[in-house]
Amino acid sequence: MGHLQRDYEHKRIDYARAGISEYWIVDPQENQVTVLVLQGSIYMEHGVFRIDDIASGRLLPRLRIDARAMLNV
Repeated sequence: MGHLQRDYEHKRIDYARAGISEYWIVDPQENQVTVLVLQGSIYMEHGVFRIDDIASGRLLPRLRIDARAMLNV
């Protein structure tokens, strides 16, 4: 199983079942950070952040992180 399938499909199901309200996928191969927010029993994309973006989520709305730093580029 590749990282895309594991991170973008399987973890969504597992984390939703566990009730994790938000999770971030830091994907250096795609140079993006995807923030997912649990809506009922499924995840919706809060945002997809690229190298020059400042990433943020809903759980901690004041938290802002430079996507470049997370991607280590």
